[in-house]
Parts: sequence; structure tokens; C-alpha cells
Amino acid sequence: MDLSQLDPRLFLDPDHPIHQLPPAQHQPEPEPQQQQQQQQQQLLQQQEEEEAPRSPPSIYPDPEFCSRWKQSPPTPEPARPQPPPQVPARARAMPLPAVPVGPLAGAAADLTVEERLIQLEVDRAVQRDLLRATIVHSLRLEEEVARLRAGAAARQRREEEGGDEMEVDEREEEEEEEEEEEEEEDEEEEEDDGAPAPQHSPALLALLPHHCPRQGCNFIFKHAGLLENHLAATHDAPQGGLKRFVCPVCRASYDVENHMLQHRQEHSPGHWKWRHKLPVPGGIDCPIPGCAANLTNRQQLRDHLPRAHSGWQRLYPNLKQQRPELFSR
Repeated sequence: MDLSQLDPRLFLDPDHPIHQLPPAQHQPEPEPQQQQQQQQQQLLQQQEEEEAPRSPPSIYPDPEFCSRWKQSPPTPEPARPQPPPQVPARARAMPLPAVPVGPLAGAAADLTVEERLIQLEVDRAVQRDLLRATIVHSLRLEEEVARLRAGAAARQRREEEGGDEMEVDEREEEEEEEEEEEEEEDEEEEEDDGAPAPQHSPALLALLPHHCPRQGCNFIFKHAGLLENHLAATHDAPQGGLKRFVCPVCRASYDVENHMLQHRQEHSPGHWKWRHKLPVPGGIDCPIPGCAANLTNRQQLRDHLPRAHSGWQRLYPNLKQQRPELFSR
């Protein structure tokens, strides 16, 4: 039996052979509790090391790395091959313009393939329209040039054949044509003067503007109803002049109805709503006891009471009966 594997503390006899062995040969195995304590201490040390603030990295390069890099500089890694972008079959078959044109040319760098296809179709449509307009214009110019050339050739041919006699005949014919045209215009004017006014459809009359027929009046209305109201209110006079609005109290006349109404308020201001804003001579003293406010008119009194004396109707219920001149309408 190997005594070095046993714990000498288990043998109380001091004369036991295990106590005669050298100390290194009978080291006892650690107990389970001691093992757990050691493991906990190791974990605590690791946590403290992790939580301890690390020193910031140095801004200076490592001299050992620099010496190794000078001796054998690292070779750059080759670039990874990128797969080609997926393009629709229509885009592969259709060549895209190198320089974008059209309304989207300013943002061509940010366009996708579909947007560039749409832009290409729009540009082609614009080019077709421009080409069509150019062809039509050129054809019209050719027709005009051919007509002018034919007229010049015919004129030159007549001059060569007839000479001076032909020119005299042409002048006479032109004068006769001018006289006939003038006579026809005079006849048409006479017929227009005697003929009744043309009859237009109601739909067309509804679209036409309605001008006031009175002389000196430049009002224009959208439909006949407004024109009739205007005639009745403004031109309802026997001689066709402007209507006069007469004050029923002093018989003063005015061109505008509002002017007459304002003048009428001067005769009986008590019958108008604005009488509450008329200034009262000497002002109005506030009827609430203890208030020394002096107000200019009744409207200011109405604004002052709820603003300065909240609940005055509940505190003074008989105030309106005592001072009816301040609250009467």
C-alpha cells in the first residue's frame, strides 16, 4: 500500500510510518469545498480583469511590426469578382443611350433600369413628334414654293405674250373687280341694317355676357336675371337716367341707396342697432356700487360689466329695472 497517497492527519499515532515520510510525498488532495473556493476565486479574478479599464490603444505603431513589414511588406488581397447585375431581357436587347436626354436627364445617375427604359420611350416619342412636325412643315414650304414659282412663271409668260396691252387689260380687270367688291359690301351693309337681329339658341345666350343697354353704364353680367335686377335698381327712371334714392324724412335724394340709409340714421338714431355705439355726453358711469369707471357709450358698458364684474346679474338682479335707460334696446 502506497502511504504517500494517504492523508497523515487521519493517523493519530505519531509513531505511524506515514509520519516518517518526507513532506512532499504525502500532500493531501484538496477537498471539494476547497476546489469550489478556488474556482470562485478564479472566476472573480477573471471578472475583475474584464471590468478593469483597459488602457487606450497607442497611436504609435508597433516597432516590431514595422520592422517585419519593412523586411516583407504584405501583399494586397485580390479583389473579389462581383457578379454582373441582373438585367431584364428587354433591357439586354435594347441599347441604352450613353448620354441621357429628356426631362429625367438631371437625375440620370440615380435612375434604375426601369426608369431609364421609361425615359428612353419618352425620348423616342418626343423625337417622333419633332420629326413629324418637321416633315409637315417642310411639305408645306415645298407646296408654297411651288405655288409661287408657278405664279411667277405664268406672269412672266403673259408679259412675254401680251406685252403692254396685257398689262393695261390686267389693270382694267383689277379696277372692275375692286368696284364690284365695294358694291357688294355696300349692299350687304344695307341688308344688315334692315334685317332683324339673328336668333341665337338659349344655350349660346346663356354663355354670352349681358351688357347694360343704358348709355354711360359699363356693367356686364353673367345672365339676364342679374341684368334685370340691375336695371330695376339702378336705371328705374322715366327718362332712362340713374335712379335717385329719396330720404322719406327730408326728401333729400342720393345716387346710391347706402348713402341714403346712412343719411336716414341721422334723423332717428334710436331705431338703429348702432345707436349703442353713439357717444353719450359726459360718459356713462358704471352702475355697480364702488366702481368709478366712466364709459363712452353703451357698447363699452356692455363689454365692461362681464369683464370687470363677474356675476353682476346674480349679485344685482334688479339693476336693469332700476336703470332701464342703460340696458334698453
